[in-house]
Amino acid sequence: MDHDTPHKNESCRVVRRFFTEQDAGNLAVIDELTSDDFQLHAAGVPGPLDRNGLRGFAEAFYRAFPDLHHTFLHQVASGGTVASHVRMRGTHRGEFHGIPATGADIDLTAMQFTRVEQGKLIEHWTVIDQLSLLGQLGAPGGAPEVPPNRTLFANMYEAFTAGDMERLATHFDPDIVWHTAGSNQLSGTYRGRADTIASFEREFDLSAGTYRPVVRDVLTSDTRIVALLHADAQRGDRALSEEYAIVFAVDRGLVVEAWECWWDQRAVNEFWS
Repeated sequence: MDHDTPHKNESCRVVRRFFTEQDAGNLAVIDELTSDDFQLHAAGVPGPLDRNGLRGFAEAFYRAFPDLHHTFLHQVASGGTVASHVRMRGTHRGEFHGIPATGADIDLTAMQFTRVEQGKLIEHWTVIDQLSLLGQLGAPGGAPEVPPNRTLFANMYEAFTAGDMERLATHFDPDIVWHTAGSNQLSGTYRGRADTIASFEREFDLSAGTYRPVVRDVLTSDTRIVALLHADAQRGDRALSEEYAIVFAVDRGLVVEAWECWWDQRAVNEFWS
């Protein structure tokens, strides 16, 4: 988390409490910690859902997995938004999406993005590894096709790490908007392919080509890609070794907008200053 901003840490604590109390059986926390105009966006679920819809969604999930437990692996706070990388474990004790209880243990990951204001959840996005979940429950079917947006990310990552910016640009909408958090010489909002690619080239120039991202996890839906990464770089006697997340909005096979958030923004600002 961004340790130099206490209000961001408080937002992270609100999100953690929201889920840990539900795990303990206290679904009343939904009414306590959500705003009157709350909205839930869950991949694969028609919505958005309001507070009542969320309550029904949670009740059904906990009936299927009564011992469900959330473990927060990473959290990144930027402004009033908290990004959480979550591990979910439980036992299949009730019907889930037409699948009778199997007694199977589930272990999957999710990426969540939560907007918090004045101690309450205003809006929440979640992307769960649904293919892995269904596979662990023994759902019938052959090997699933690779989701198109997972392939899109793999192609972008390959182009970026190869330094092939011309090929990378072909995966961006001509009017792409890229948001880089922080207060350093790389921070800002870049508009269009040319400006966005120029920001990446400057990143390589400033680090003398040492900037290297490594993928930790990738989750996708029809319109979103969430990537959790680790970056290493060197600038003279300065070293960067930090976790970060990028959220991509995708339309018709192209990235139209992206948000980049860092685990320790202060350290990143100092490195690029």
